[in-house]
Amino acid sequence: MDIFVKKPVLAIVISLLFVLLGLVSALRLPVVQFPVIESSAIEITTRYTGLAANVVQGFVTEPVERAAMSVPGVDYVDSKTVAGQSTVTAWLKINEDRTAALSELTANLNKIRSDLPADAEEPVISLLRADRPYASFYLDVSSDYWKRFEITDYLTRNVVPVLSSIEGVQRARVEGGREPALRIWVDQVRLAGYNLSSQDLSTLLPQTMLLRRSVMSKAKSSSSTL
Repeated sequence: MDIFVKKPVLAIVISLLFVLLGLVSALRLPVVQFPVIESSAIEITTRYTGLAANVVQGFVTEPVERAAMSVPGVDYVDSKTVAGQSTVTAWLKINEDRTAALSELTANLNKIRSDLPADAEEPVISLLRADRPYASFYLDVSSDYWKRFEITDYLTRNVVPVLSSIEGVQRARVEGGREPALRIWVDQVRLAGYNLSSQDLSTLLPQTMLLRRSVMSKAKSSSSTL
């Protein structure tokens, strides 16, 4: 130890050498104690407009749950059913191949499509990152001329599909929107003359509106093509 006291420059050089070796070792050290863990989930949303939650549960949610559970790599499945909509979430095992599971789930849903009600919309599949559920940002949209439901309809039809097609975007949706609504006064006497009840009207009206919207969309696309 006397040599380092008598020759402080040598002590400084050796100390710097140890620091340099430590930095090089830290940069080249393989990070095995922090493995990359990926946790994903697949969400299936199916709309069945005009039906109560228990009806949607029996005719839509349960068949979709069975199709999701049969996908290899699925850890467990949970669901949420409200009036007019079914949401089934299939949680994948850790580091499971999301692409393979998504393809298998799509094939299974195509097999059971004939078992779902004919009036139900096509199931919408979206991929979620369970390990980073809040990796998102918001775009604020406002207008001085359009009403809130008109903005919601435009964003749903034109903007959301474009954002969803961008590479790296998992899901795009409208938050805080307002769907178009109608207030209807029913003449019970005339309705009874057609042998219909209020419940029949509440069931048929949403389906009629969806059909009218589909026809108008096709007509608009045909006119733009011409």
